[in-house]
Amino acid sequence: MMFLTSVAEKINSRRSLLLPVFFFLALLPFVQRPLFFDDAAFFSFAKGALASPLRPYDFSADLSLPDQPVWKFGSFAEFTHPPLVGWALAVPLGLFGEKSAPLHVAVFLVAALVFFVGRSLMADFTKRPFFAVLFFAASPAFFLTSLTLYAQMFYLLFYLLTLWSFQSLAGWKRWLGCGACLALAALSHHQWPALVLILGIRALSMRGAMDGAWRSAWIGAAVFVIFYGGWSLWETKVYGMPNFVSSYRVRAVSAGGYPWRAAFLPFVFMAAAVPGVFYSWFFIFKRGRRLGLFPGILLPLAALFFASPWGGFSSGQSTALAVFLSTGFCFLIAAVLFLKGADAKDRFLVGWFLVEYGFLQRYLVFPSGHHLMMLAFPAVLLSVRMAEMCGVGRKFFWWAGGIMSALTLFLAAADYSQACVGPRVAKDFPAPTERSFYWGNVFGAYGHHLKAAGWKPYDRRVPPRAGDYVLVPRHVNAQGPSAHLRQYPFYAVHKLTYDQKIPVRTCSMVHLAGWYSASWGVLPYVFAAGPVEEFMLLQCGRPKDVSGGTGHGRIPRSF
Repeated sequence: MMFLTSVAEKINSRRSLLLPVFFFLALLPFVQRPLFFDDAAFFSFAKGALASPLRPYDFSADLSLPDQPVWKFGSFAEFTHPPLVGWALAVPLGLFGEKSAPLHVAVFLVAALVFFVGRSLMADFTKRPFFAVLFFAASPAFFLTSLTLYAQMFYLLFYLLTLWSFQSLAGWKRWLGCGACLALAALSHHQWPALVLILGIRALSMRGAMDGAWRSAWIGAAVFVIFYGGWSLWETKVYGMPNFVSSYRVRAVSAGGYPWRAAFLPFVFMAAAVPGVFYSWFFIFKRGRRLGLFPGILLPLAALFFASPWGGFSSGQSTALAVFLSTGFCFLIAAVLFLKGADAKDRFLVGWFLVEYGFLQRYLVFPSGHHLMMLAFPAVLLSVRMAEMCGVGRKFFWWAGGIMSALTLFLAAADYSQACVGPRVAKDFPAPTERSFYWGNVFGAYGHHLKAAGWKPYDRRVPPRAGDYVLVPRHVNAQGPSAHLRQYPFYAVHKLTYDQKIPVRTCSMVHLAGWYSASWGVLPYVFAAGPVEEFMLLQCGRPKDVSGGTGHGRIPRSF
């Protein structure tokens, strides 16, 4: 029996080591993914960090107006991300030039490193760490974020390293590793206060193992203050305030009052981005059937409401919204029900999840798929633990992992295809004249590619001249509706339509797909056919003076 157990452990260990390799290989087909949505902003950030590492925000970008400084001294930053992602991406940018593939490989390597740390952490909470890390890797939240250049991937690595250092190291090494990794996490993303709270909850769950350990805690505090505090002081000298203060202030001001109408969106995005939470339906009906009536009743009521005149959604959108909403709510109930009879580690998992969910609900009420990664980790662990409590066999885990992987790869292929629209339109339609403009900014999907083809960002401060061209996208329009252009005599002269064989959209204002921002659409992804993008070419002037203007007319309402 001991021999069989040893063999099983070796097989499981090798399988866990091979999983990051397979994950990296699964990412390779997407290595040529063009810059899409916020990727262009991080690309500009990397260029700024490469030009001046100590002043990484000394660059301009096309914001609501073209060529604007991203951080003026004494003002709130327009680019609210800490510098580490800029420094990290500056390395492949400096070595290989302005190519997207080396930047993606750098992020792929970081994502692969997350596996080794994540697997080690998960082994402390579940008997099936292989399946836990598989579920996490197969979640759209993690895999699709791995295809971007976003800061969250770097933050997740140091986030998990901080927790690993805290619970796996001992003595002064624990605090040194914890302080250093926490500083690197804080230099990656501004969600680190939630991580500090999670560390406090973990300390409470490890009370027996922490006796006398606090005497060396000053080491971690000192390391954090020296590195992160030192950089914040430098930012204050150079830019007038720390980026941390600027980030939370900008988020609070831009959000205005708490948008109660959107308060259900974190539930929707959690269920769509972390499919493992769907197991909560089985768990709740097995452990607490009466409580299961609440999400069960919510599902049809929500579907009817969303499809009604008050909701205004189509039947398909209403059904998807209701399923995701009720599943997210079901998982929250299941997490509370999970506390019954739970040990200290399981109680910590629930606390970990609730902290991340609370942060998401309060500060990211208009979430994006990449915002779900930190929430996904404890959510996956809780899902696996719920399955273990219910005595689920290995076949279930394999089938669930396979279905999740197929769904995520399908979404990734659709997202890749949509990202290719930028280079396609730039190649198909180079700027016809020197006064050719596009309607967009650095946070959109196409500006980076159109600028390379001779187009310029439209400046609403400058009145257009007769003969000016403006290219306006319909599905991915980060600049918002083109109402400003309607006060001038613009006429539609040409329409470009791009189709996509894969019937899924991750980013479309037309189909309400808001994977990159829920402010674009209430569904993270949508199954839809038809054009993936449409561009309308406008020209300023009287109809008879506009080339090809006969029969086209003014700007269509849909643009």
